[in-house]
Amino acid sequence: DRELADRVRSLLAYDAQNLFQNHAQVNAQIVEVLFRWSGLSSSALDNISGARGVEFFLRQHYALPEEEPVFNSPYLGARPWPRLFQRYQSRLLMQGGAASVFDGDAYYDPQADRFMVSGQVSRSFVKGFATFAQGLPMDQRRKMTQNFLVFIDEVVGIKNLSDADNDTLAILYQLMQS
Repeated sequence: DRELADRVRSLLAYDAQNLFQNHAQVNAQIVEVLFRWSGLSSSALDNISGARGVEFFLRQHYALPEEEPVFNSPYLGARPWPRLFQRYQSRLLMQGGAASVFDGDAYYDPQADRFMVSGQVSRSFVKGFATFAQGLPMDQRRKMTQNFLVFIDEVVGIKNLSDADNDTLAILYQLMQS
């Protein structure tokens, strides 16, 4: 699917700062990629509500028959859409510019379905991120910061961060409080 490939290439072309500073736009592009990947055509994307797109995606992802309900289904677990969105978001972003939010080697290995990160969270990236976010209204600052921290949690795990990483991310925690 050439159009799907073009959408993915467009997403992977962002640098790390733009990925996280423009999180709403980037996340909307990720949703389009996921919906297209699940089999929705471009014309269907233009004519379908977000809820119907999510339902279609979940139905395809879990191979649910039409008679099986998607929402509140015991087969899908709690919060299936946010959980899967975060999973695929982190994997897509790490194949592009997001790897540079870490010092050292950082990438997603699709064969092993694992993130490989040998460096720490980049202090210079976080400082630049915080400088940009400082000029935003608090609600936008929090959403942008939360989006970034969810990404870090998906890739490394907040509980697995080193003391140096925690010191670096403390810049963002303070930013969300100020």
